[in-house]
Amino acid sequence: MWMAEGLIRSDGAKPLEDIGEEYFQDLMWMSFFQDSGDSDNGDISGYRMHHIIHDLAQSVAGNESTILEKGLPSGSLTQTRHASVICDFKYLKILQALCDAKHLRTLILFPGGDTIEYPDQLFATSSFLRVLDMNASGLHYLVHSIGNCLCLRYLDLSYTPIRFLPYGSVEQLPFLQTLNLCGCYNLKELPVIAKMISLRHLDITGCESLTAMSPFFVALYENYGRSFSRTAQHEKVISSTFLPGFSAQLHTCPAIMVGGFLDLMFLGRLNLRGELKIIHLENVSNSNDTENANLMEKDNLDSLGLYWGRNMTVPP
Repeated sequence: MWMAEGLIRSDGAKPLEDIGEEYFQDLMWMSFFQDSGDSDNGDISGYRMHHIIHDLAQSVAGNESTILEKGLPSGSLTQTRHASVICDFKYLKILQALCDAKHLRTLILFPGGDTIEYPDQLFATSSFLRVLDMNASGLHYLVHSIGNCLCLRYLDLSYTPIRFLPYGSVEQLPFLQTLNLCGCYNLKELPVIAKMISLRHLDITGCESLTAMSPFFVALYENYGRSFSRTAQHEKVISSTFLPGFSAQLHTCPAIMVGGFLDLMFLGRLNLRGELKIIHLENVSNSNDTENANLMEKDNLDSLGLYWGRNMTVPP
C-alpha cells in the first residue's frame, strides 16, 4: 500500500520493495510500530501502531481520513481522501455518500458478514482511487466501471467468491502494481496479465478453479500449435506474449498454475522473489518443456514447491 500511495521514493538503484522494508525497519526502531504478538510457531504474527502515534496520525489527517462504521457521519465527505468502511447493514448508504468524495485515494472495506453490494457510480466517480481493498467482503462480481479508476495501483479481492473479473477492464489499468486474488476459490479466469505492464505483485494462491495463467496463452497455443514446429512455436509465442518491461516488473507471484508449456514459458521470463509454488505439473506433457521455466537462474527465490494434481502437501 505504501507503494500505491506514492510514499516510497525510488533511488534508482534498489527495488521499491527493498526501500520500503528499510522505511519499515526505521519506523520499528523509532517505536512507531510494535510487534502485535507471536503466532503458534513462534513467528511474529503482525505489527501494530503505538497508540500515541495512532492518535497523532488521526489528528494530523483531520477530515482527509475517516473510519465509517456506525452510519453516515454528520459532516460532508467531499474532503475525504482515505476511507475505511465497516460493512454493516448501513454500509450501502455510506458508499453512496462516498460518491461525493471526488478525490478519494484509499477505500478499505471491512467485512460485516453479508454479501457486499456497491453503487455502480462509485468507481465511475473515483478517478483518483489508488488503493481498493475488498478482502473477504463477500464480493461476487466487479463492475466494468473499475476501468475508470486509472490511478489504481493496489487491488485486493482476496478471499471473495468472485468468479470472473470484468473482461477488458482490469488489464487496462495502466498503473496497477498489486493484484491480490489469494483464496478466490471460485475464480475461473485471470485477466490478460501479459498486458499489465506495471504489475509487480500477483497472488493467486488457493485459486483452485484456475487451470492456467491466462486464456490469452491458450489462444496463442491454438494459433501457433497447428502451424509451427515446437522451437519456432516458442519463439513466436515469446515475441507475441510479452510486452516491453512486463517480465522485469513482476517481482512476486507465490503460485503459478500450469495448464501447458506456455505457462512454463511465462514463468521462465520472470525474475521472481520470495516464495513460489508451481501447481498442476501433471499438465506438462513433454519433459523438455520444463527447461522453459528457467528455475536454475531464479536466484532471488527463498522457497520453491512443486505440486502434481490436487495434492498440496510438500513431500518430506
